[in-house]
Amino acid sequence: MLAVIFDVETTYVTVKGDIPEIVEIGACKVNLNPYDPGEAVTDCFQCYTFPEIKGRFGKKTLKFIGLKEEDLGKVVPFREGYDRFMEWIGSELVYFCSWGVDDRKILLEHCRRFDLSQSWLNHYHDIQRPISQLLVKRNQMKLKDAIELAGIEKEGRFHSALVDAINTTKLFVRYYDQLNLRAAMRG
Repeated sequence: MLAVIFDVETTYVTVKGDIPEIVEIGACKVNLNPYDPGEAVTDCFQCYTFPEIKGRFGKKTLKFIGLKEEDLGKVVPFREGYDRFMEWIGSELVYFCSWGVDDRKILLEHCRRFDLSQSWLNHYHDIQRPISQLLVKRNQMKLKDAIELAGIEKEGRFHSALVDAINTTKLFVRYYDQLNLRAAMRG
């Protein structure tokens, strides 16, 4: 059994009514069978996707996610990025986790928009709430603050989907025994 800890980044939206579009998917796989914190992370995934509604990357979006103009050749249509993500995940039973529910919501919205399968997101767990409860007795805190409070060395710059997935995975690995994923899936 695997856990896939994922994060998405969207277009930078400042105008009311603009639709945020996924422009990056980042994720890490964690082997749960058997679980060994020292060797838990088995692979990482990153894919940049093109904002099809807006039709271009705005400068604020490029700056926000850290995508350089010379790397725009790596960008693929969302449907292709989604297919790559699904292929990378494979067919094993997976718990999907993210820091907060927003990433799941936007991914589900994109699946509906592009008529893609959403069933894989049924086994989803928001790990922000239980880890925030453990660290500060609140339901929500910033990923950056959780990393600092947990005494974990942060990876890279925040607001890259891959980097945020890696940092969230570090928290997942640290607190896995206290997350009780199996019970959460039954409840």
